[in-house]
This record gives sequence, C-alpha cells and structure tokens, in this order.
Amino acid sequence: PVTTNHPSSQHPNIFQKLKRRFSVYLLFGRLFLNYKLAQRRETQLKKQLLKLNPQHGSIDDHPSLVELWSTLNLKNASLLLTQIQRLEGFWIKVGQYLSSRADIMPEEYLTTLSVLQDRMPPKGFEEEVMVTLREELGGVTGGG
Repeated sequence: PVTTNHPSSQHPNIFQKLKRRFSVYLLFGRLFLNYKLAQRRETQLKKQLLKLNPQHGSIDDHPSLVELWSTLNLKNASLLLTQIQRLEGFWIKVGQYLSSRADIMPEEYLTTLSVLQDRMPPKGFEEEVMVTLREELGGVTGGG
C-alpha cells in the first residue's frame, strides 16, 4: 500500500474525533444560548414598546425588534460559517444545503453561507482524490 504524510490520508485518532464533536456541540450550544438571550431581550423590548404606545396592536415588525433578530442572525451565521470552514468535509455540504434553503433559513444565513457554494478553496487532485483512491483501492491506481 502507498503511504503518505498528508493529513487527509491519516485516519483521525479518538482524541481528534472527540475534539471535532466537542467543537460542534459547543457551537450549537452557543447558538442556542444566543437565541434564548435574544428571546429574553425581545420580551423586554416588547414591554417597553407597549408602554410607549399601548394602542398599537402588533409590534412584531417594529424596527428595533427586526434589528435585534437581524443582528443576532448575522452574528450566528458568521459563527456557523467559521466553524464549517474549519471542519470541512461533511460540514461544508451541510452549509451548502442550508445556504440554499430560503424557505427555512433567515436571509442573513443565506447570504453568509452562500460563500460555501462557490468560493471554497479547491482541493488538489493529487492531494485529495488520488490519496482517497489509493486508500480505497489498496494502492493501485492507473497511471500513477
């Protein structure tokens, strides 16, 4: 079998796997906490807005509330993009999928994650594809 020192050709050890999982769980925990804190802030803002204008029916589209959610979505989308780019592989595909789902994702996520559609650094044929082929075929590849 052909061996190489390229990191992508080595299987991650248990500590590397745990580190990746922990970073994913940490990210999702952080995103969840950000949304919970924003919900609390939204409740406070709504109370303040209703005190200022008690006759106003629905205040869900008030500029300060829209700004609160837009800012949070942009912040969380940036955190998600950074983590996806760091983790690569499967997570790039997840990000690409999410960036194409205008029916379920806020606009800030779509815009931020759209970078994953066509602006990811390319992987070299010899570095990635051939290494995988050699591993899968037991070192036998045509022409190499």
